[in-house]
Amino acid sequence: MLDPQKEIKEEVKVLPPPAGVENLHFGFKESMADLLWLDFIQHAYDCSKYKDPNGEHCPERWGYRTLKTASMLAPKLKALYKFGAVKLSVLLDDHEGAADLFDVGLKEYSDDWILNYRAAYLYLEEINNPEKAAVLMMKAADTGAPFWTRSLASRLYDRSGKLELSMRVLEDLYKTAEEGPWKEDLANRIGELAKKLRGR
Repeated sequence: MLDPQKEIKEEVKVLPPPAGVENLHFGFKESMADLLWLDFIQHAYDCSKYKDPNGEHCPERWGYRTLKTASMLAPKLKALYKFGAVKLSVLLDDHEGAADLFDVGLKEYSDDWILNYRAAYLYLEEINNPEKAAVLMMKAADTGAPFWTRSLASRLYDRSGKLELSMRVLEDLYKTAEEGPWKEDLANRIGELAKKLRGR
């Protein structure tokens, strides 16, 4: 019977780009970035499955170093942030590296709601920073995300202790909400927040 660990061990041997390689592109920045991106997507899954205590086959933070170098070469390569940061977090458990890549990507694509939304999720669930998650979620809501992201942002502001801001977000939602259960739910949540504010 084949041993998948052994198979992967024999197939995978990746190296992170050496320090300073982003200065040795000889005018082929985008091409070099593309090669690094392809290297990452080709090996990320195998490196996630093969536990390598000595770092011989998949060196520590190989994925982050590869994507970070690619972002220095081609900061407009959106796939690095939209998909690479997610894979870095989910497959390789490098949440800090993923957060850094999202931050870099959002400097280039600040109005991309999907990037803001995915970064918000990371900051909420993996980094445990609901305040930053709330800011990113509001940015996503302001740049085209589904309407319910405002409500979610309000909950995040409440969780991070920003009750006044949470209240303003909910009140703004309430003004534009259609009559029905959704508007009633908003009214109830506004009432709950008002009680919290009075009790402070």
